[in-house]
Amino acid sequence: MLNWASPPALIDDYTGLLWDRCFANSESSFVALYTFTQVWSWDIGAGKGAHSIPLKGTGKQGDLTSWKVVWRQWWYLGVVAQVVTMTPVIFSAFIAGVLG
Repeated sequence: MLNWASPPALIDDYTGLLWDRCFANSESSFVALYTFTQVWSWDIGAGKGAHSIPLKGTGKQGDLTSWKVVWRQWWYLGVVAQVVTMTPVIFSAFIAGVLG
């Protein structure tokens, strides 16, 4: 469905160019995702041996999802560290309240 002067040789290149174009011309990420899936199903379909929806951009910087995953892991690590360090304090306050 996309009219390029020369079509990409690899499916990864096609996927990256399609996602970049959909993301650049959409108002939001959801519109870009919807447009991507529609154009992908029109062009490739489900029967040509490619994965149905491989969301990969052409850049090497990563995408928003990978950054959210990294920050989520750091946030969970911080929460677990706080729980581990505060457990003796909370336990001793509980014991002091019960026995005092």
